[in-house]
Amino acid sequence: MHPYEIPAFYTPHPARLNPHAEAARAHSRSWTEEMGILDDTGPDGSPVWTRAKYEAHDFPLLAAYTHPDCSEEVLGLVSDWYVWVFYFDDHFLEMFKRGRDREAARAYLAGLRAFMPLDPAAEVPETSAPVERALADLWRRTAPPMSADWRERFLGYTRNLTDESLRELVSIASGEVANPIDYLQMRRRAGGAEWSAGLVEAALGAELPARVARTRPLRVITDAFADAAGMHNDVYSYQREVEEEGELDNGVLVMDTFFGCGPQRAAEIMRDVVGSRMRQIENTAATELPALFAEHGLDAGECGRVLRYVKGLQEWFSGTDEWHLRSGRYPGAAAAGAAGAAGGPPEAAGLGTAAVRAAATLSLGARALAAAHAPVPRTPAEPVRVPEFAMPYPHRVSPHLEAVRAHARDWARRTGLLDGPVWDEAAFEAADYPRFAALTHPWADRGTLELVCGWHLWAFYLDDLFVQDFKVPRNIAGARAYLEALPAFMPPDPAAAPAPADPAQRGLADLWRRTAPVLPEAARREFPGLVRAFTESWLWELANDVQHRVPDPIDYIEMRRRTAGTAFWLALARLALPAGEGGPVPGEFLSSDQVRSLTESWSDIGPLRNDIASFRKEMEEEAEVNNGVLVAQRFFGTTAQQGADVLAAAADARLREFDRAARHDVPALCTELGLGGDARSRVDRYIGALRLWLAGHREWTLTTGRYRAAGPRRLPALDRLLHGPRGLGTSAARPPGPRPLETRLDGRCAP
Repeated sequence: MHPYEIPAFYTPHPARLNPHAEAARAHSRSWTEEMGILDDTGPDGSPVWTRAKYEAHDFPLLAAYTHPDCSEEVLGLVSDWYVWVFYFDDHFLEMFKRGRDREAARAYLAGLRAFMPLDPAAEVPETSAPVERALADLWRRTAPPMSADWRERFLGYTRNLTDESLRELVSIASGEVANPIDYLQMRRRAGGAEWSAGLVEAALGAELPARVARTRPLRVITDAFADAAGMHNDVYSYQREVEEEGELDNGVLVMDTFFGCGPQRAAEIMRDVVGSRMRQIENTAATELPALFAEHGLDAGECGRVLRYVKGLQEWFSGTDEWHLRSGRYPGAAAAGAAGAAGGPPEAAGLGTAAVRAAATLSLGARALAAAHAPVPRTPAEPVRVPEFAMPYPHRVSPHLEAVRAHARDWARRTGLLDGPVWDEAAFEAADYPRFAALTHPWADRGTLELVCGWHLWAFYLDDLFVQDFKVPRNIAGARAYLEALPAFMPPDPAAAPAPADPAQRGLADLWRRTAPVLPEAARREFPGLVRAFTESWLWELANDVQHRVPDPIDYIEMRRRTAGTAFWLALARLALPAGEGGPVPGEFLSSDQVRSLTESWSDIGPLRNDIASFRKEMEEEAEVNNGVLVAQRFFGTTAQQGADVLAAAADARLREFDRAARHDVPALCTELGLGGDARSRVDRYIGALRLWLAGHREWTLTTGRYRAAGPRRLPALDRLLHGPRGLGTSAARPPGPRPLETRLDGRCAP
């Protein structure tokens, strides 16, 4: 019996079946035999796939449902790709996962890359096994008509898919269940949905134009699709993967472990995340693609390809939902899913029940849309207890604190930051921004700490200016123009900066004049881009404010790293490291996958905790929808305190992951890269600096006056924005009243 009833999923379109489904079945059956897949055996001599198993899984049916409009020839090719990818997964399980043979698995995966050369005309090695033979054949049939850009992206997707199998093997050996943020990032790469998105491009003749394929809107659309497809599969494959194969990388298990809520509730949380990701595609397509088309000058044909791609992803998801209900690969789940989808017995998934499932998915969509856009009560905000926040590292305070306080006060006055209306002397003193610098960079010398403190002051000031001048009035055009003007104050030659017109521009020009000379050449080229990415990410927040849309939780977490400026803060930490002790942190270390993962964990801790501390301020004073407490509260349908508890638990999980990576992954990476002596010392100082930064950020967050109520002050126009217009004939322009949602968060986060 299946451990839970599989819930109905939100699907944007009804599933449609390609009319060439039977031809695809016949073709792929013949191709599978030709490649020798059904003759392949595992270590014990038994076949990896029997003919009966192959027929029951019915991968051509998956292709026919996920690509309903492609030709017979293309459908045959797509069917073969799906046969290969599922066979690769099952073959890897039998050959390497069951035996926990990591070194053999690593060598095997490295060898597969040779069968997919970037140049499809290049020679490939002689194949020695069905997995290799099939991959070489598929690449030969797929790659030639596609552009070099598509081939490069698809090779990356395939490598992610295959290499993450090794990470799953390591996870099984560790016995540890990942936290949700780590898991979602891993699942995106490992699940094959990015790879499937690449096939959608090829099958529909909808290859993304190279100049926009890696832009934020299309990256968000592809990532949201990958997340939805992967987590949808997790709900169906739980019994097979967790109970039969001993897998720990399954989203239902991850949510159950994190929330302590049981598999049924965990599956429902997954259902909600999947629906949110599919609606993220809709929102991004509607609100960001038109501007993308105009910005990059796409012609009608290119715009059409992008839109076909987006629709193709939506069709794919509807199709995979249908296939999971029908395939024999997850027989227990299919029966449990039929009952959940139709609200009745398993046979309700058959002919004539599409309307029942369509009604269910519309209900899911309407409920989630109401939750995301419902008005946010703000006066007063629901009180939220700020926890002590776990921290395994002690904090330190720079001995230069008092000198830096005096310098910061003088600099803020000289640049005009304290002339109002954004800041006044009292607010400046209460926040104690110099203490933030002294706590997060306690190792820095006085001159460097004064410079770092100046950047902190400027960033906090610009954030408050942006809220007052652009967020509250909902002025997107003005915000964009203002932010686009800032890079002019960071030219290669600081003396070439234009005359500043306000305190923010004046402060930026002064900081860049003092910073540029002390940066290494590569960092000097990179630094202005980090500042620009940091500040321009606030346009994403402003767009949510204008739509009165509480963000999708995954998009929020990923964008929160940018809106908090964590890449910028990392650059400041490296700037503040002592000079003359062997040079900068080795580039090959900083660019590694292990350090990328470590810094992503580091980057989540401070911003998530800040959202809890700043909840009252942002709700009551700023009319804000971009706050993690609110995101969790709306998504799970809970109180603000429960939302804060979820956020605190997520930050704690990221802290544990950072600590684990710093203690285990970093030493192993240094050994792998041959970093010893001076280079290893620089790495150790950098990791130590990141630990001190976290400890200092926690201390400042818990003690600063920045987030404390300062009286009944309200920002201009706040009442009008919260309550809408009044008077005869204006009711349609006002937002609807709040719609109560069921309290759905169980386990340790329950009241």
